[in-house]
Amino acid sequence: MFVDLRSAENDQLFEADICIIGAGPAGIAMATALAEESLDVCIVESGGFESHGDIQSLADADMVSHPHHRLITGRNRQLGGSTNSWGGACAPMSAIDFAPRPFVDLHGWPFSRAALDPYYRRAQTMFEIGPFAYAPADWIGDNFEPLGLSRERLETRIWQMSPRTNFGRVHRRDLDRSSQITVLLHATATQILTNEAASCIEAVEVRGLDGKQAKVRAKATVLACGGIDNARLLLLSRQRRPQGLGNDRDLVGRYFMQHPHIAAASIRFSGSKGWLRNYKDFRSGDVWLRARIGLTERAMTQERVLNPVASLVNRFITDSLTHTQSVGYVTLKRVLLDLRHGQLPANFTHELTTILKDIRGISVGFLRHLRDQNGAVYVMGEQFPNPDSRVMLTMEKDRLGQEKASVDWRLLPIDKQSIRVLIDAIRWDFSRLGIAQIVPDEWLTIDDETWPQSLAGGHHHMGTTRMGDDPATSVVDADARVHGIANLYVAGSSIFPTVGSANPTLTLVATSLKLADHLAALMAGERTAAVA
Repeated sequence: MFVDLRSAENDQLFEADICIIGAGPAGIAMATALAEESLDVCIVESGGFESHGDIQSLADADMVSHPHHRLITGRNRQLGGSTNSWGGACAPMSAIDFAPRPFVDLHGWPFSRAALDPYYRRAQTMFEIGPFAYAPADWIGDNFEPLGLSRERLETRIWQMSPRTNFGRVHRRDLDRSSQITVLLHATATQILTNEAASCIEAVEVRGLDGKQAKVRAKATVLACGGIDNARLLLLSRQRRPQGLGNDRDLVGRYFMQHPHIAAASIRFSGSKGWLRNYKDFRSGDVWLRARIGLTERAMTQERVLNPVASLVNRFITDSLTHTQSVGYVTLKRVLLDLRHGQLPANFTHELTTILKDIRGISVGFLRHLRDQNGAVYVMGEQFPNPDSRVMLTMEKDRLGQEKASVDWRLLPIDKQSIRVLIDAIRWDFSRLGIAQIVPDEWLTIDDETWPQSLAGGHHHMGTTRMGDDPATSVVDADARVHGIANLYVAGSSIFPTVGSANPTLTLVATSLKLADHLAALMAGERTAAVA
C-alpha cells in the first residue's frame, strides 16, 4: 500500500522487517522479492507518483570538475527512480569485469560472474526483454549477421533493449495491493540513527518538505537511493560518527565512476555499407537488440587496458556539447520498423510522446540521412576506480537544510588509453575487411590527460560504497553489508568495485535480487532460532 507522509500523523513510527530507502529499480526489485518471502517491507521514497520540481531540487549536486554536467538529470526523485528517464539498454557485465585483472592492477569483485547469473536471469523478466542470451550466435538470422572481426582482438557484443520499462508504472498496482509492502511517499530519508556504538541501526529519520517528520524502525535497513545519494546519506548520518557511517577509513564517496561516453572517430565507408544495419538497433521476434564492438580478453591482457565498447552510429548528433543522439529520431525509426512489420508498439503512446518532444532532432537526423553523411564510432569506456574521484558534502544546503553533494569526477590516463586501443583495433580490422576507414577524432590523438568538453558519463553513477572483503579498501562486504554495522546494507551501482562498460541497470537489479535472497535467508534463520 501507499502512504503519503503529508497525510500521516507527525512523528509517526513505521515498523517493518526491512526498510528500503529509495523506490527505484533496486528498491522495487528487492521489495517485491522480499514480500514473496512473507517479509514486511517499508520503502521510503523522497517523491511521489509524478515528478515535482521542489522535490527534484533535493537531487541537485555540483560536478566541480565538469561544471557543464547537470547531476540533477537522471536522478529522479519519484516512484520508479531513474527508470522514469532511462534509455533501456540492458546487458550483463563481462566475466572479466568480475575477475582480478593483474595486468591493470584491479582486484575484481568478491564473487564471480557465474554467481550472479541466476539473478541476471531473474532480472531479465523485470525489464520486459528476451531470454538471458547475449552471445551473437544466439541471434544470427534474417536481421543480424555479425562482421568477421579478428578473433584475436575484437568481438561483437549484444545488448537487449528494454521498452524503457518504468518500474514505478509497471509495479505500481502490485505495490499498492501488497499486504507486505508499505511505500512511504514524499518522505526523504535525512539521517540513519544508530545505537551508541554505531554498530546497529535503530531507525531511519524521514522528513517532508511540509515539515512533517517520521521514523522507520526495521530489523535491517537497505540504502537504494543511487550512486551519489547512497554515499551522501552515509556522510550525513553523523549522530554517532562525525565522519559519517561506514566511513572510518574515509572510503565513503570515493571511487566514484561513470562510463565515459564520447564520439571517438569518424567512419568513411568503402563501397556498400549494408553491413552497418547489423550494428544498429535491430529486431529479432519481439526483442529489440543492439550490437556493439569490444576488445577480447586476450587483447585487453596483451595491451594492459580496460574494457571499453563501441557503437557505430550515424552522425545524427543533436547536442554538440554532449554528443548525444536524437532520442526522437531513434524512436521514430523503431516505430516505423514495427509498423512495416504490421505491428503497433506496445508502448506506442510513450513512443509517440518521445517523438513529438524531439522534432528538431528528427529533422536533423532526416537531413543527414538524405545527405548520406558519414558515421561515427561512439565509445562507452570503462573507468578505472580512482580514489580521488569522489562524492563529498558541501556547505550549501538543500530545502531540508542538509548539505548538498559535490562530485569531483576524475579520469586517469588508462581510461583514455583503453579507448585509443579499441579505436586502433577497429581501424585496423575495418581496413582489413575493406569496409571503412576509421579516422580518430583529434582529442584521442593527443596526450592522455586531456578530454574534450563533449565528454559525458551516461548518468551512470557507480562505485561510491564499493564492495570487497577487506574493510581497509571497501565500504560493504560480499553480502552488501556495511563493514562494522550489523544491519545496514547498500543496494545499487554504488557497490560496484569495477564497472566494465555495460549499462549498469541490469546488474544493479541482479545484485539487489541477490541481496534480497540473503536477507530473506537471514530473517528465516532468525525466525527459526526464535521458535527453537
